[in-house]
Amino acid sequence: MLQTKERNEILGSFSKLFNYPQGDLKEIAQGMLDALTEWNTDAAESLRHFIVTIDSMDQSRQEENYTTTFDVNPSCCPFLGNQLFGETIKRSEFLSMLIGKYNEYEFQNETTELADHVMVVLEFLRQLDLKENLYMEILEDGLLPVFEKMKTGFKKGSKIEDRNPYFYLIESCSYFLNEIKNQINGGMR
Repeated sequence: MLQTKERNEILGSFSKLFNYPQGDLKEIAQGMLDALTEWNTDAAESLRHFIVTIDSMDQSRQEENYTTTFDVNPSCCPFLGNQLFGETIKRSEFLSMLIGKYNEYEFQNETTELADHVMVVLEFLRQLDLKENLYMEILEDGLLPVFEKMKTGFKKGSKIEDRNPYFYLIESCSYFLNEIKNQINGGMR
């Protein structure tokens, strides 16, 4: 069983990797690989593929890849509300609810991103105790279905290196979050 500190460090690393590339993505990913390997081998294997694909890109190509993946491709939009509700009033209500929860838990979104960006929601999970119902709600009703939806937006290349690195990042994070969900369902709640 992964301890709270290790789980939160991995969530923090995933959050950084879902941010616009600023610095060494490979270093961040490799920094969490050992802990992830102990926790979930599928998540670790997907992260290894992310590392291989991202390592083949220079900084400008990483930035271009991030932009074409998350900013241009609507099926991979990194905003939970947009993925779940589209550009409707329900997304606005979802954003308001999230901001209310952030305020309730005294969470400060220290980014310029909206409250429903994947990286912000992952950071918020670090603040929560696994025993809180909100943790499971965010997993089951937010992140996990959004990641499944996002994965369908990728074209599959014939070789690992031909695939978009963010497919592997999303897949790795999904495996990790599903493992947390299983831990919660296994009696942690």
